[in-house]
Amino acid sequence: MKVGDRKKMNYSELSNGDIGISMKKAIKLIEKSPYYDEIYELLKIAEIENDFIPIEGANSLVDTIINIDNSFEKFDVQTELKNVRCNGLLDTKSAVLEISNIADEGILKKTRTDLIKGITKYSVKSDYLDLYQADKFLNYCLKNEYDDIIKLNLESLDNKNLSNEYQKQFRFLKDNNNDYFIRAITSVDRYKDYNIRFSVFIALVSLYGLIKSKKEEYVVSYYTCSESDVKVVFRRTYFRTIAKGLDIGFELELVNDEIKREAVKFNGLFSINYDNDSVLSIKPNLKANIISFSHRIGMKKVSLLLQGLSDAIDEFIEMVYQDAKYIKQSKSPKELKNYLYQKVLHAQQKDFREKYRKEVQKVIEKENVSTIYQLLDLMNKIDLMIDDSDIKAKDYWKNKLYDVLINSKKFDS
Repeated sequence: MKVGDRKKMNYSELSNGDIGISMKKAIKLIEKSPYYDEIYELLKIAEIENDFIPIEGANSLVDTIINIDNSFEKFDVQTELKNVRCNGLLDTKSAVLEISNIADEGILKKTRTDLIKGITKYSVKSDYLDLYQADKFLNYCLKNEYDDIIKLNLESLDNKNLSNEYQKQFRFLKDNNNDYFIRAITSVDRYKDYNIRFSVFIALVSLYGLIKSKKEEYVVSYYTCSESDVKVVFRRTYFRTIAKGLDIGFELELVNDEIKREAVKFNGLFSINYDNDSVLSIKPNLKANIISFSHRIGMKKVSLLLQGLSDAIDEFIEMVYQDAKYIKQSKSPKELKNYLYQKVLHAQQKDFREKYRKEVQKVIEKENVSTIYQLLDLMNKIDLMIDDSDIKAKDYWKNKLYDVLINSKKFDS
């Protein structure tokens, strides 16, 4: 498996035998966590460690997370910037960074050397060069094949940094071919490793609490993950009918990105079940966040936030039902399609605008829409066009669907 490769699965693809997961197996997600004891105590795992979590798809989700995680060795190197140098640019998105004078005994045992070279992944190249406000300039030189200027500037940076004692943490991956990659740069003191395994575990435990206390049922509707990020959608199986052939439900979306400094997020989504068995998810722009916590806060604060999950979900669901009535009062499907087209035409989100806008415009122009079901099908078709790894573009699209289906009428009322 390569860095950045993704695994994904929809509910329709699940094995019939995946009716949930034992708590003992779920605990494997956190067995190597530095916060294991705190998690065990604060979430009162001892009281439920012999239980079974009846969330369909949970077993497949956990197997996937563990298998991906086992494909790489993850470790962090804390170092002063004087020990870091850029050996060269591979392209506009990647470079080779070299870290020397590593003294951490745990790292030395893993690498058997005090000098590691790693290829940057994700945003690390720009994050590192932007410490010196150099990324745009060096990309310009790269595009124009000014290799001599690049070499001269990188050597000058190295010389200027010989006494730079500012510290950063470099997050490494080592694959099965013994190749090294750097996937993130974080602060040394404040970053807590609330990783993918951790976030999936607390999601399963928290939902299990709701299943027991409220007699609700959830399934894993969808998930997508790589070695460094995960998105899981848990769908509540209860739907409320708002019109013939149109039902509204609730989905809890877990998002965690280990490579960023952003929060672990639990978001709320509308689940629109239409035309008997088709489902479309839409996302309120400002109200979607149910709970979230940064990689800086402690486990006690995390556990307190999780205790409020039930009330936060209830509040979101009430908003869902209040907003859902506007779907019934919507303008004609043709008008809504035109409104959607305008949203796409004037899209501001960079990833969506650059990667998808033109193709989405073509699809909207081509499709004839005369019923709400045809409109929802069109929206679903475009949703599938947007790659799951483009999280910002995907969220932007789901926000626009909310604007079209709900706000277009809500703010006319």
